[in-house]
Amino acid sequence: MAGLSLAETLKQPDSLGAPWKVYGAARRSPDDWFPSSILDGFINLDAVNSADTHAKLSHIAHEITHLFWVTFQFNADEDVNISVNRTMLVNVLNALKSSP
Repeated sequence: MAGLSLAETLKQPDSLGAPWKVYGAARRSPDDWFPSSILDGFINLDAVNSADTHAKLSHIAHEITHLFWVTFQFNADEDVNISVNRTMLVNVLNALKSSP
């Protein structure tokens, strides 16, 4: 719900810095109850996969001015948590900074 609340807040006309263009991204498509009208675009991607992340994000990288990271992949082992979540963030940042 953090991502939904953030998107709703950013799309408010009186939001600081408005108007915002808001993209959502996740491995799975949003549930049917998700109000798609608050997003300007939704991107299905596997952020653990560098090639998929780059392919899905590099074409919009020039539009991105802010990144709000509200994800965490839980695993049984804390070392795996650190590795996987670091990989996701690094892949996203690398894809976004690849834009000319």
